[in-house]
Amino acid sequence: MTNRVDFYQGHTSKLTIPAGAAVVFVEGGLCPYLEVLEIVQAGSSEYGSARLRYNPAADSGGQILSVEDIEREIGIDTPVSIKWIHNNLYPAAGAEGIVIFAGQVERFDKTLEGVEIIVRDYSATLERITVVGRRVQDINGRVVCLDVTGTIFNEAGQPNATNELIEYEGKLTRLFAADSRDAKPWDCADVIRYLLCEYVPTGQLIIPDESRLRAIMQTQSVRNLDVTGLSILEATERVGEQAGIEFKFVPTSEESGPRQAIVFYKKGAGRQVELNLQKAGQQISVSKTNVIKASSRGGFWPATHRYIGLGDYKVFEATFYLVETWRPEQESVDYDLYSPSTNPNFVEVKNVFRRFALNEAGDYSDQPYEQGPAYDFLRIFGTDKYVHRRRRFWPALSRDAEGKSLGYFLEVSYDEGEHWRLYMHAFDILLDECGIWLASDRLDINTWVAAIKSVLKFRITASVVSDQRLTCSSADGPVGSTVPVVNRIISLPNRFKFRKVTGKSQFSSVVNDSIGSPDEADDSTALYQFIRQRAQAKATAIETFDIQTPHLALGFEVGDVVKTNPDDRDIFSTGSDNRSTSVIEKVRMNFEKQATELRVVRRRML
Repeated sequence: MTNRVDFYQGHTSKLTIPAGAAVVFVEGGLCPYLEVLEIVQAGSSEYGSARLRYNPAADSGGQILSVEDIEREIGIDTPVSIKWIHNNLYPAAGAEGIVIFAGQVERFDKTLEGVEIIVRDYSATLERITVVGRRVQDINGRVVCLDVTGTIFNEAGQPNATNELIEYEGKLTRLFAADSRDAKPWDCADVIRYLLCEYVPTGQLIIPDESRLRAIMQTQSVRNLDVTGLSILEATERVGEQAGIEFKFVPTSEESGPRQAIVFYKKGAGRQVELNLQKAGQQISVSKTNVIKASSRGGFWPATHRYIGLGDYKVFEATFYLVETWRPEQESVDYDLYSPSTNPNFVEVKNVFRRFALNEAGDYSDQPYEQGPAYDFLRIFGTDKYVHRRRRFWPALSRDAEGKSLGYFLEVSYDEGEHWRLYMHAFDILLDECGIWLASDRLDINTWVAAIKSVLKFRITASVVSDQRLTCSSADGPVGSTVPVVNRIISLPNRFKFRKVTGKSQFSSVVNDSIGSPDEADDSTALYQFIRQRAQAKATAIETFDIQTPHLALGFEVGDVVKTNPDDRDIFSTGSDNRSTSVIEKVRMNFEKQATELRVVRRRML
């Protein structure tokens, strides 16, 4: 008698991972005659879908249905969910289901062999909803829907969102404000929340609250964002592109309430998953290898991609001293000669004593005008990168105590610039050059006398548009080295502005009760943030991998960052470039092959 115990283990040649068991539910009821062929998960432009096939053999107790019968039982837009069935308790026979896809019927694909049913997630519904009008809270707190008004967020750069979240029809979001003076700017989180709350029927989709959206989108603002006529899907994509994020639709496991949720994510910032492949010469183990097939396509790399953002042209306010623009030989002391009501040939002398200009193009520098050199904008623009050409004046950026622009603030001197006073008579702004034209029928006596004595001077405080645009750049690699640089220009003149009151303006240092805050803007930081996020979102693919797993794998999601175990082969080559990141962009569960196919894209992240 001994203490020895022998254990024996039966030999098996079968995989320990069983084939997947997915069942289809139509409007909450089990549909045994539909089998799942594939489930696709993807982000922007593709989103999620499933392909089902009518299989009468799977329903032994049912009757064979014709295509017409299937269309009657399962109509277009019918809710469909797919559950992964597993045993709840071992060895009990009870089963539980995990929802792995939810959507609605999009179309029927018919062949001689049978019929396939294409099911899409909630992106299909959002494609059919068009953005139009705006929901406004008026000054009395009443919520009004204006159906024929354009949906423009921060129109013309002015804030038009309510300061507080408004609750209406069971929803909580910001609305359009009736008065921009009592409003805050929309940011990306506010815009997305408004679009989804306004157009998605209650109870159909789980929408993140404002705090969750702002946590991922930060405070990225929008300017003059017009989404009128776009679908909700397109409008949300446009906002997400500006914020540098993407979104997808995922199923929920709740028994009641919405069956789907919209999830926002940033590329390269998702959870980490492993795709491992054992090194050559080792005995294969399904616990150490989850890649059975892999292929890749390389892009143009190494190369630096530089994104250059162009905002609007810069605007500067200054006080400009004007010069005479008429021929000296046309001057006379005949008062009636220079009035259209007393001189039938007034057009011949219409500019004399009336037209004054900046001479920015040098038109009045030579004989017979001799008004000095062309105006030097270096003191205004802060750079010599401009062209001597004709421009025009625009209203001043300085504002009065009520917040209204001072407009074209024209002053006159009757003593050759010793004293200045506001010009109180009619004048026009020239449209073909920086200048003015005195528009009174007859010049007032003070102006006439000063003109005859050659001591009449004019100056105007106004704005001028420069030749330089607000610009910034962001690159994903070295610039100025041997690595080629690929430039990508992004022009956004309606969103990012630069307006400045220069030190050459008489109002730059004025502090009193009659002058308010100037209409200045400097969107340099916002433009850089936008360009950097755009560069991250649009980073060019260095390499694209097509991966197949040896079995159906449910754990992979769009947006996951792929890593490799140090003991396995690094098939994604991230070890040689620590600035690149491999992200899953598409998951396709192929139930016919009983495998999961992944599209993994490696990009250089900023």
